[in-house]
Amino acid sequence: MNTAKSHLEHYGKLGNGRCSVKLVQTLKSWITSGEIRSGSFMPAERELSARYEVARMTVRRALKILEADGLLRAEPGKGYRVLARSNDPTRGCPIAFVLSGQEPGAGWRDFNLLLLQGIQQAAERRGWPVLGVGAAGQKPERIVEQCVSGRAWGLVAGVYEPEIIRLAGRAGLPVVMVDAWDPGLEVDVVFQNGFLGGTQAVEYLVAQGHSRIAWFGQVNMGVHSAARFGGAFTALRLHGLTLPAEFEIDFAGPDAAGRLRALLDRPDRPTAVLALWQPCLRQAADVARSLRLAIGRDIEQVGWSSVEQYDQAVAAHFRGERVPPVVEWSIADMAEMAVDRLAYRREHPEQPPVTINVQTRVRPAEEQPALG
Repeated sequence: MNTAKSHLEHYGKLGNGRCSVKLVQTLKSWITSGEIRSGSFMPAERELSARYEVARMTVRRALKILEADGLLRAEPGKGYRVLARSNDPTRGCPIAFVLSGQEPGAGWRDFNLLLLQGIQQAAERRGWPVLGVGAAGQKPERIVEQCVSGRAWGLVAGVYEPEIIRLAGRAGLPVVMVDAWDPGLEVDVVFQNGFLGGTQAVEYLVAQGHSRIAWFGQVNMGVHSAARFGGAFTALRLHGLTLPAEFEIDFAGPDAAGRLRALLDRPDRPTAVLALWQPCLRQAADVARSLRLAIGRDIEQVGWSSVEQYDQAVAAHFRGERVPPVVEWSIADMAEMAVDRLAYRREHPEQPPVTINVQTRVRPAEEQPALG
């Protein structure tokens, strides 16, 4: 006897005259209890009709109701597939958190660990467990299978692989992308407000009297760079300022540090540098030191950091020195928004997708005591 049939024997007959509402309740309990695995197909209408001694029309109506609730999906020629959305968080079913930069089986560290912890804390406040899935080097089908086999009821996806999002949607998993975005996907997104942050960085420098501002960072590496560069460039234009080609240095380009050194060694050098990534800020500071330029006096720099990483990733690089201003944002806020949106998406799958921006602010420069 197959698994589906054994579960039917367990539930027994409904009896003659039972309405489709009662059948819906019975089948829904069967599905949400996990006794039939998501991804599997429901028994055929004929089998359900015989077991519960109801008309096939009653069975069909019940299955259609469950399909409308997002628990099943009709697939022509195959039947009704049970979707992952049927997994019940009140029964211990987890949120899956998939991260593209995480190696499967490896320990979670640095940004990856902080984001995982943020997701876990946000989920724990609601009584939900989290299934962490490292996606680096794995095929999309394998990743989604891990989520489905783990009985995940929703997916927080920190990935840049559209196929993972599409497959998760087909499996009935509500999805929220976090710290990643693909304009070709119709999916909820929680994202750092890069455009606002780039604008805020320029506004800060202009308020300090700077008009010769250079860019040292990513340019053509995805949505983060597009948002930050776009915000900075727009703010420069609004203030009547330009970004000469020689003032725009792609951090990922050849000899980026050498190009920045040559630029800062010119008599008509910029007085400020936008370095809106942690590695960019650290390298820009090293270049300035090599030229004996005092950061904050001879050259100003603005970086970018999460609140949670500031001490280790930024301040520690400037021990005994003035720490440059940074545009900062909160990983914990991002995680909370993602989990909250996922819960909403589970209850309202029919609503159009939204993009939620995690707000940024400029953290002013900080003076640190000189090293003894």
